[in-house]
Amino acid sequence: MSVTVYESALEQAKNDLTWITREFERLRLRKELIEKLVDVLTPLISNLNPVEELAASHEAAAPEAPVPHEG
Repeated sequence: MSVTVYESALEQAKNDLTWITREFERLRLRKELIEKLVDVLTPLISNLNPVEELAASHEAAAPEAPVPHEG
């Protein structure tokens, strides 16, 4: 086998490694952003749930106003 086959394989391996490194960094940054989003949204959503439940219970307990009849 000629040396060029090995050189070609080495070049391809270097290119693959470069691509993997870039992709890894892109995914790492995306992971950090998603983690920050989860950190912000988790307490917000957990604080909203009791408010929604309270509003729903007030609506269920409130008597309906009579509808005036025209006549």
